[in-house]
Amino acid sequence: MRNNSAHYTYKIFWFEPDQKFVGTCVEMPGLSHLDADAEAAGRGIRELVAFAVDDMIGEGEVPPQAIMEANYSGQFVTRVPKMLHARLALEARENGVSLNSLVNHKLSLPAPPMSPKPSGGA
Repeated sequence: MRNNSAHYTYKIFWFEPDQKFVGTCVEMPGLSHLDADAEAAGRGIRELVAFAVDDMIGEGEVPPQAIMEANYSGQFVTRVPKMLHARLALEARENGVSLNSLVNHKLSLPAPPMSPKPSGGA
């Protein structure tokens, strides 16, 4: 098995409380690297993830698959409230397009920022 960590999805962002850049990896959410320099934060997280993947391979574990290497069918099913379904169907009809085309269009638009996940126990 080879180390494919270079194919993983990395993010670098400024974290105000620490006054540093944070490098993260979507495929390995438990890992991060902080640095005062954005490029160094990127190098640091890539090196950390590569080390972690090498360690996993050495221990006989299977590292996570790179998100963009997955084989996607182009289909997914989601449940929505009945009123949302009706509203979307109406909007599609008013615009002279199929519901599928309308939803594809809406999904292709930039997403607004998500609210932070609530913390705490159940």
